[in-house]
Amino acid sequence: MMSIYKYMPVFTPDKEVNLLKYIFEDKTLRFSSPLIFNDPFELRPHIKKMVSTDNNIVHKLVFSHLNTTKQAHKFHDTTVTKLSNDIGILCLSGIKDHLVMWGNYADNHKGIVIEFDKEHSFFSPDCKRLNFIHQLKKVVYLEQKISMNSDEWEENERTFLAKSKHWEFEEEYRMTVLLEENDRNPNRFNLEFPSNLIKSVYIGCKAKNETIEYIKNLKVQEQWKHLNIYNMMIDEREYKLNPIKL
Repeated sequence: MMSIYKYMPVFTPDKEVNLLKYIFEDKTLRFSSPLIFNDPFELRPHIKKMVSTDNNIVHKLVFSHLNTTKQAHKFHDTTVTKLSNDIGILCLSGIKDHLVMWGNYADNHKGIVIEFDKEHSFFSPDCKRLNFIHQLKKVVYLEQKISMNSDEWEENERTFLAKSKHWEFEEEYRMTVLLEENDRNPNRFNLEFPSNLIKSVYIGCKAKNETIEYIKNLKVQEQWKHLNIYNMMIDEREYKLNPIKL
């Protein structure tokens, strides 16, 4: 598979911010804090035992927020919450036409899906612009939570990649980065990317005319001439969406 996809609305829920401008004008991608995810089990493996011996940067961040009792529930309720302010996760999917995800993440089909080049150097371990916790990896879907000691928390990628099998339909991929410390500017979650990272844009079947025109007009710009633009159309016979190239 050479492509991965991001489902997104055109506006924030309060309708105040046009997210297309972040993508196509500022050329930034939003790496989200786990605190805003819709799955309450995010970054919450079963901690069997509290251990504090490692000098790993994430591990030090974790224990800098623990009090002397070092109880497992405090690890979750206090530490993970505070640590999440320093973590950004980019969530993508292996599929572009899932009806439920178009409804859930692309504003009831009024938003878009962006197709990224999965082989681009932006996703490579050699990418120097990002402070990786882990590179782009497929989410692991499990029947039960993983179990580990606290000192294994930052070493085990499944801390950031493990989800319940209930979410398996999303075919999710993730990339997790450590954001700049001592900087609480909300915009630090928006990280720059090169324009050739994006291959195509799929416009929702209920998108407004303004959205369609905005995307189509990107093609007049040199940096976006390479874009393939599709409109998702409702199939006449089956429960599926058909991409029609514009």
